[in-house]
Amino acid sequence: MTPFETFLNLMALVLGVMLWSYAILGDNYAFAFSEATYLAGYAANSTFGLLKSLQTDTLTPIAAGNMAILLGLILGATQFTRLTRYRWSARYGTAIMSGMGIGVLFGLNIRSQILLGVIETIDGISKSLLAPASRTIGGYVVPSGAIAVFWIFAGIMFLVMILTFSYSRLIAGPFFNPDSRLNWVSKLGRLFIMIMLGHISCKTLLGDSLDSLINFLQVVIVRSVDAFKTGISAY
Repeated sequence: MTPFETFLNLMALVLGVMLWSYAILGDNYAFAFSEATYLAGYAANSTFGLLKSLQTDTLTPIAAGNMAILLGLILGATQFTRLTRYRWSARYGTAIMSGMGIGVLFGLNIRSQILLGVIETIDGISKSLLAPASRTIGGYVVPSGAIAVFWIFAGIMFLVMILTFSYSRLIAGPFFNPDSRLNWVSKLGRLFIMIMLGHISCKTLLGDSLDSLINFLQVVIVRSVDAFKTGISAY
């Protein structure tokens, strides 16, 4: 390890500790300095990466005769017209990007986030009712009856949340009318969503937060100290 690399590891360790000082001391000069240093370095690195990507992925292929990429370059360049009186031309690039982005995301996510959940719920209910079988979870044997109750509850929860949080007034309107006999569905849906949010919050606070702290200690502090020791011992 060169002296410059050793110096960079030491600076990374110091800046990391200065950033975490916000958790103990609140907003302070050490945190402000480390935050500004991080943002400046990230902006510079992103700018150089963008320019290099523009050269290798856009300008070089165009110079080689790939004129299809020229259309994308022109649409991207029109975004800068928002700073001029010709800002109307920026609408075309924005519209194309928005349409393509929504189409790609919807096509990829409709199966993973909607259809697979529906199929898994229906499959779990059918298997628990037609072919009940016990399972081992966490080293404990869960009876088939409990599994069947779980999947039935999951199916009811899934159906109620779809009906309650639908954006259609025709479908969801009766569930939110205080005088309707179906008003209990919206109350049950709110209960289910609070259970789900509580689970996610506990998992985030108790699981992911502790994991982040442990990863910080391992990656930023322990690895930086080890690298610094290695650099010093080399001399």
